[in-house]
Amino acid sequence: MAGFASLKALYSQVGEKLRHPNCTPQKLINFFLYILEQKGLQHERTWNMPTEAFIDVCSLCNLRCPLCPTGIRLDSNRKGKITLEQFKRVVDQVAPWIFDLHLYNWGEPFLNRDIFGIIKYAKSKNVRVLISTHLNHFPDGWERKMVASGLDVLMISLDGASQETYEQYRVGGVFERVIKNIRHIVAEKKRRKVSRPFIEWRFLVMRHNEHEQDKARAMAEEIGVDRIVFEPVRVNMYLDIFTPVSELIESDLDWLPMSDRRYDHDTRSLKAPQGRCPQPWRWVSIDWDGDVFPCCSLYDDEFAFGNIFEQDFKEIWNGPAFREARRIVSRRGMKEKSGNVCSYCHRYNIRYRKKYPHQSKLLERVRAYAAARGAAE
Repeated sequence: MAGFASLKALYSQVGEKLRHPNCTPQKLINFFLYILEQKGLQHERTWNMPTEAFIDVCSLCNLRCPLCPTGIRLDSNRKGKITLEQFKRVVDQVAPWIFDLHLYNWGEPFLNRDIFGIIKYAKSKNVRVLISTHLNHFPDGWERKMVASGLDVLMISLDGASQETYEQYRVGGVFERVIKNIRHIVAEKKRRKVSRPFIEWRFLVMRHNEHEQDKARAMAEEIGVDRIVFEPVRVNMYLDIFTPVSELIESDLDWLPMSDRRYDHDTRSLKAPQGRCPQPWRWVSIDWDGDVFPCCSLYDDEFAFGNIFEQDFKEIWNGPAFREARRIVSRRGMKEKSGNVCSYCHRYNIRYRKKYPHQSKLLERVRAYAAARGAAE
């Protein structure tokens, strides 16, 4: 049955790529090479290029979400915004192969005032462009710029149906401001008679807001968003890679919803454990300053596999760090003294997992924030 399920999933992926609005023969061939590599060959020097990319156009955020390293103001990565000219240098190197380009990761993309020029340039490269935002910073008139930019998908993080619940996690956010901005975007789409951007309300389900799901669903229908998605919150995003999930569930239990689809609270485990990691073959994450990472869960600068402003991307993609990452996640071993971040990963079923030597520092940072927040309350 497991084999049948895998074939069914593969068939679905292929169909999705064939229907993709930005599909080209080159991208399709690259996707099949990815499937061949990740599912079978698992070469360290891979034949395929990434099929998706994250470019963090701004690493700053004006909210203070407690489970996010940017929200608690950790300083272990450089803060800034990519310029349009820098963005062009980055996207030109990855666009020929990728289907989807995500213009976000650790920051709020609309704090970058070049964002609409960035979207327009990305669209000129024949990719689907997606943005995730809390939509608290969105000056009047930007709805016109957004719809005109060609953005494909707008994902709005809105975790509640009232200010009282929303602000418990989105610290510093204003619920009615976000609702107003969504209404303006919906109205502009209607005025122009267009279907893009596709608007998705993303509701992180937590213990304090799970009772508002029905209310949020009704509000979404009344406002006119295209879809509302309810997703159970993840444990601390900064510690996720480096800490056993049992410890994270224990420390973050007060945030987790009672109706949790992700974690088993009794056994302190994932309900559906992750399989082998596909990420070193599938996608790439690039910070505003050009640092290149094998996955979008990495925050600290020290884990970068290279810098796209200093090296050609193809050299980084099949360079020493990516090759070692693929060797680790394919279970072919690793160097005894490896410092490769994949050797510390606790999210996937990785045999060669080690303890991150600076784990205590990570915990100290998070605990210091939690203590300060508790004192303020």
